Amino acid sequence: FALVDGKRLKETLKTLTDFSLFSTLIGKQFLRDDLEKIAKSAYCISRLCSIAFKYEKMTQKDEKNKNEEIEKTKELKEKLLKELKEKFSRKCEFESIAEGA
Repeated sequence: FALVDGKRLKETLKTLTDFSLFSTLIGKQFLRDDLEKIAKSAYCISRLCSIAFKYEKMTQKDEKNKNEEIEKTKELKEKLLKELKEKFSRKCEFESIAEGA
């Protein structure tokens, strides 16, 4: 969304700049000043859209990484629990064999 708006804003800025140059040639300084203000505002909006888009991408990437870390932690926890159960069951078997002997 921000990239598309950025392209449109660049085209608009170019058109405004071309029109601004034309208006300067015909001596309408006030129109040129207004167009410069509009162009600067459009540029600021474009930059804000770009920053918002990048922030959204980073947030999505952070969320994905966070979910991957949670999944890895769950897998590690399950693996450790399985190993613990195996060791505990072997210990119980060993103790019961030792008691029976």
